[in-house]
Amino acid sequence: MLLKNNRYLWFILSVSIIGVSALALLWSISSKGTDSNKFDRPTITIKKVELVKHNNSIAVTFATSPKSKYTISDLNDNQLSSGILTTKETTVSELKPSSSMLAIRVKHNNNIQTKVVSVPIGYHIMKSAISRKPIPMGEEFKYNGKSHVLFSMTISPQKQNKNNIQNTTAFNITVKNDHYLVPVVLDTKYLTVSDSEGNSLKVKPFSKISIPAKRKKTIAITIEGIPASSANGLVITYNTVDLDLPISFINS
Repeated sequence: MLLKNNRYLWFILSVSIIGVSALALLWSISSKGTDSNKFDRPTITIKKVELVKHNNSIAVTFATSPKSKYTISDLNDNQLSSGILTTKETTVSELKPSSSMLAIRVKHNNNIQTKVVSVPIGYHIMKSAISRKPIPMGEEFKYNGKSHVLFSMTISPQKQNKNNIQNTTAFNITVKNDHYLVPVVLDTKYLTVSDSEGNSLKVKPFSKISIPAKRKKTIAITIEGIPASSANGLVITYNTVDLDLPISFINS
């Protein structure tokens, strides 16, 4: 009877040891898998962004996970370079963005990371000499990249009432940031106004507004020096250093 009890105890002890060993092995595998997943998430470390003066181009050095796929583009969705990294750190040169910022996008094991960096002061952004035809107020303008609508904008006259300040005209500006990599910024310095005869008018200063991706915002602006009754033919132009061409709206 004692022998049977001893055998039973040894059996229980053996099963317990096997169970603990199995749990330890599973924990070890799980831990390694977690560490591997952490490694699989690409990080982008910018080492250097340089201006190459002799050909007005940009060279960028960055580090990320080896065997990652990368693309470098500007804010206007123009792809400037792409490839697969064979080493952790690489330098890509002769980049000529049409904006003041570069977007570096890295894909590793189906994980994607994007980093936006400013180009050095002194880089000359090439602009087209072609002008864009003014859009009638009330119509939506879509600012298109190579593969996406980056953002859309509408400017419309406000309805006038007895409380409107004399010799001023008010307008609403609506912006929807669809796929722009940075917030769309509305600021007094980015708006110019002219009347039907080409005379410059002043925009009343307002607080700067930033519209991040996937957001929509409407603000009111006031044009000084012209009553609503004389605002026919008035042109409001939005322009920043990053736009390919200025965006103009005409009150027709």
